[in-house]
Amino acid sequence: MSKTYPPLDQLINSTGLKLTAIADRLGVDTSTLYKWRVYPNTIGIDEMESLAKITGVSFLDIYKITKKFKQEVAKKSTVNQ
Repeated sequence: MSKTYPPLDQLINSTGLKLTAIADRLGVDTSTLYKWRVYPNTIGIDEMESLAKITGVSFLDIYKITKKFKQEVAKKSTVNQ
């Protein structure tokens, strides 16, 4: 099982860009990009905009993925209580 969030990985992988190239263009370390891929809810709006611009994917697609992740986390936390 992957530690990263598959919907975000699929979106990023669909660009054909290497993760190192994306991180370099974003001006972040690859570990930061990895953290975002594990916890998409940690990506800020500015970072989402930059990621969209650099990769050519829709900002709205990135936003929807982060929102879905937040909802899944919230749902799991209420089920586990």
